[in-house]
Amino acid sequence: MKKISIVILVGFIFLTYGSNSFSKNNYETIIIPCKSEECNPTLLGPTVARWYYGDNTKPTLMVYGGGPGQDLDVNFSPFTSVVGKMNLIIVRSQVPVIRIKGGKRPVAFDKHIIFRNEQVAKFIKKKINQPLWLLGHSNGAHRLVGTIAGKTRKADAYAGLIFSGSPNINSGKFILPLEKIKYKLNMPVLIINHDRDRSIWHGVKAQKTLFKKIKKMNKQKTELILLKQGDPEITKHNGGHHSFFTNQEEYGAEIIKFILSNS
Repeated sequence: MKKISIVILVGFIFLTYGSNSFSKNNYETIIIPCKSEECNPTLLGPTVARWYYGDNTKPTLMVYGGGPGQDLDVNFSPFTSVVGKMNLIIVRSQVPVIRIKGGKRPVAFDKHIIFRNEQVAKFIKKKINQPLWLLGHSNGAHRLVGTIAGKTRKADAYAGLIFSGSPNINSGKFILPLEKIKYKLNMPVLIINHDRDRSIWHGVKAQKTLFKKIKKMNKQKTELILLKQGDPEITKHNGGHHSFFTNQEEYGAEIIKFILSNS
């Protein structure tokens, strides 16, 4: 039976659960009330994230998941091998990140959503004084770009960025609008995917194009890692390796290695 406790602290509500799949790793579902007009509380409700506990002496990884961005369960994500090794926070999108005509995802760039992303980052920084990294997987890359786009100050909270299985920046059903970033990046950036992902939307060719573009707009290290291990996934995702389900250990190890060597 799951144990549920509710603690209220300075306006923040934590719902703490014992996880069946990750019994050795506790987590909190964090609910942050949002009363400001900047987050449109009437339409969207509170900001929600899930904190999977890890090593407090290491950097923290904040994640925007793929698809509509509303799943907080790490069991159905590529990040299982990261859990417990460093703090991992999955941030829920209050509105599903869906595509409209031309491959665009305006939800990811809505000012209310961006304000909520910053809310979670500030909350994490107050709790743990360690470098905070931001990862966007698949559709989550749109939210990553939305978070840091515009003014430089929006990127100040982050020690580095990770683009995981990211969409094409030029054409296709999933266009990632890097042009919204109006300044030079100044942080380590990792682009990671599988060497055998042949999807026209987020495959190897798309990653190489993304790498070249970010390298030109970044003052610090930009690295492309293409993974080798694992069998093709039996999923609807074109490319066969998009979710890293069959090589999670390799995926997690490379992410942790990059973060630790660049923090």
